[in-house]
Amino acid sequence: MSRAACTAGATKGIGSNEAWVRSVGRMWARLLRRAGLDPEAAVAEIGPGFSAKVAFGLSDLGFRGTVILVEPNEEAGAWAAAEYRRLLPDAEIRVMSEPVPDAGALAGQNTDFLVANHVIDDLLLDTYIEADERASIFGRMGPGSACSSTFVQAWHRMLATDTLSETLSEQVAANLSHYVELVRPRCLFLNDYPSWRHRQHGLEPISKVSRQTMDRLRYELVNSRADTALLRRPPGGRGFSWLVSPS
Repeated sequence: MSRAACTAGATKGIGSNEAWVRSVGRMWARLLRRAGLDPEAAVAEIGPGFSAKVAFGLSDLGFRGTVILVEPNEEAGAWAAAEYRRLLPDAEIRVMSEPVPDAGALAGQNTDFLVANHVIDDLLLDTYIEADERASIFGRMGPGSACSSTFVQAWHRMLATDTLSETLSEQVAANLSHYVELVRPRCLFLNDYPSWRHRQHGLEPISKVSRQTMDRLRYELVNSRADTALLRRPPGGRGFSWLVSPS
């Protein structure tokens, strides 16, 4: 999994990206505060890529614990680490390159919160494409990068066959469930929302497949984390879906 094939803006355009990032950060802050996040806890984020939305949320909470960024893309990991250190000067920031579903060094560690912001679509794409196409798509990205033609073509191929999308959705949900089982966080938070950039390329169905994957993940987790809940319209709205699994 390599994050941020193209930066996912929701219902807003490029010019309002900074305001959008801060707005999503405030949503994270509200939900993490309600979940009782300790400012000195250990938080692991899956696939931050070229985005600091979760960091803005943690900053609002005065976070000074440990953040582990699970990001296999070296350039994205370095960018995210720098941003997180800037926004969270009192926190310890670490980067791990193991992709999902390999929990790597996280397994067996104390992880209080496992979080992911708009990452399911990237996991779906990464599961679908071959190594050479993966390099072409993810090798050119950077902060605020647009969706490449290779990215758009790959998604259109995937979405053209319902059975393929279903199979990939099932696989990603199973992989994430296994990842959570290995990491065993106290709380799990994942979200998804419509992407403004995807809509510019006729890729609105990505959001539908991502939501289906979240639903499947919920059912996978219910067996081991019975209080898992899928929140459809949390405060802030804007088409967000949140999967919340406290223990």
